[in-house]
Amino acid sequence: MSISTKLFAKIQGEVITQYTLTNANHMAVRLLTFGARVQQLRLPNAAGADPNLIVGFVTLQDYLNQPEPFGALLGPDFDQRTRTGWQNWNWDAQINADAVTFSLTLPKKIDGQPGTQHVAVTHQLSADNCWTQTWTITTDTPIAIRPGFDLAFMLTGDPARVIDHQQLTLGDQPAATPTTGLTTATSARLSDEAWQLALETDAAGLAVSTFEHIDTTTNFNGILGHPRAAVGLRPLVAADDQPITITAEKPYQQTTKISLMSR
Repeated sequence: MSISTKLFAKIQGEVITQYTLTNANHMAVRLLTFGARVQQLRLPNAAGADPNLIVGFVTLQDYLNQPEPFGALLGPDFDQRTRTGWQNWNWDAQINADAVTFSLTLPKKIDGQPGTQHVAVTHQLSADNCWTQTWTITTDTPIAIRPGFDLAFMLTGDPARVIDHQQLTLGDQPAATPTTGLTTATSARLSDEAWQLALETDAAGLAVSTFEHIDTTTNFNGILGHPRAAVGLRPLVAADDQPITITAEKPYQQTTKISLMSR
């Protein structure tokens, strides 16, 4: 497994860096320090096709203009996005052997919270195509958080195609066409003609989104997209999707594993 870096953008003296994790199967996960975003997920199929299988964008301006902060780690409350939310910071990054860790330290009250917070997310990619994300949130003062990491998978490889022929399996439920909603299932399988993935998390459940509010003027991966072009899978911090309280003695940690296969 290798990790490479590349300049993505410069803005107001800040350097935004792209990190790429690649294994021997040519699976690649591309990440940005801006918002600790996931930009690309790739794995060539048997025919040699290698599209981006997750919603991401080509330029920084694309990210700033889109209706959703796709791929970003959102907080402290993902549904109450503010200018000082986690997704708008340029995170620090460090390579540790076979992993890259993004970290963000926020002084008290800068994002409306009373205490100093430290947020870190580590990405690892294994030889057998398992991508592991582990994030940890610590604070020196009790705070209520409802963070979100909404990864929008596009296993069609084509932003202009809808997901109606894809199959989503949640836990031990029967496979079905993806629909928006909450589930207490902590595992999921999503399949298309050429790619399939399996997700497992130690979170309290999953939120599924099909992004019906996205219109055809949205630029997905440099291509005009379509409503219902992607399936969002967001691990929940609480089964009812409400905030939880963390303290200095009780930080929050979550691990999600995504295995990707091609046909």
